[in-house]
Amino acid sequence: MRTFGRAGQPGKVLLVALVALVAGCTGVSSPPVATSPTAVVTPAQDSTSPPEASPTLRPTGTASASTAAPRSPTAHPAPLPIDPGSVDPEPPLELVWEATDPSGETVPFHPAIDLEGRIWVGAMGENRFLIFDREGEFIESWGTAGSEQGQIWFMPGPFGGVAFANDGSFYVSDSANRRVQKFDRDREFVTAWGSFGTGDDQFLLPNEIAIDAEGNVYVHDDELFLTKMFTSDGQFVRTFAEGSGPFVSVTPDGHVLAHMWDTNFLHEYASDGSLLRAVDLNGLVAVPRAAGVVVDDDGNIWISSVTEDGRHDIADKVIQLNEHGKLGHRWDGMAVTQFVIDPAGDRLYAVFGAQPTLFAYTIPGD
Repeated sequence: MRTFGRAGQPGKVLLVALVALVAGCTGVSSPPVATSPTAVVTPAQDSTSPPEASPTLRPTGTASASTAAPRSPTAHPAPLPIDPGSVDPEPPLELVWEATDPSGETVPFHPAIDLEGRIWVGAMGENRFLIFDREGEFIESWGTAGSEQGQIWFMPGPFGGVAFANDGSFYVSDSANRRVQKFDRDREFVTAWGSFGTGDDQFLLPNEIAIDAEGNVYVHDDELFLTKMFTSDGQFVRTFAEGSGPFVSVTPDGHVLAHMWDTNFLHEYASDGSLLRAVDLNGLVAVPRAAGVVVDDDGNIWISSVTEDGRHDIADKVIQLNEHGKLGHRWDGMAVTQFVIDPAGDRLYAVFGAQPTLFAYTIPGD
């Protein structure tokens, strides 16, 4: 998922390890100070080490029964990349509201929407989630810091997330504990899987998480630069998209979307791991990265793009591709990193860099 604007290259492993080591010695830092909405300075995030959570740079020994290198799907002929075309830029989406937690200082990350329409965001450096209603009113926070069952611990920075299944249960990407935890709709712990390592059921840095209509769970590992697929009870299925990041998203028909670092292509994979298509984002999405991707209920693909100067995220644009990979809309000047689309299809909820704010924008009807 990184310094704010996300380093995203393999050298980030050392950076994350050093930050975690320093954090274990220094304790929780003061909340970051927000700057302008178009350029945000990377916060100096520290976090007290969780009980029994290892900050080791690379796994050693046998952390689980499965320690082989992650398996990739069988190679398939690469499809010709799709040219998304061009459209005239549109003005930025209209801002509906801005919301913060009661302190006004907590930096949110990775928004998600539960079955009740509430918006959940991770609270940076606080090992909990903030929960808002559709109108931006703060409802509550949820989460207990630690490494026991049902407790969570996020790595310093925007690492970790939550995804909701159709039955109301949900899964947490518990980044510092290198595991995924499942909770029922009453927020009671159900099960967990994962440990520190490179085996099929292990993680170096689990980050963004998604669920398909069948209940399968997809987790992007920000240090292995790939996505792992599991059944709803944590059985490993396969890996997708080696060399990808920083997000994972799943289409309504169960296809997996990934952004490839080396080519700046958006790849779409079938559930069996075969590559279905590639969309060429060069000249459209800023290098070095697409910041986030969301698929709406109509199959449209939304991508946020930011630029950076090493310490800042700089606002760029949000684009919308149709189900065929062709460009439908382009909104320039949008300060958006991670985001989610309301199920009603009329709002986009977003965070940006180190801003301590959740934003809601109106999506115009076609």
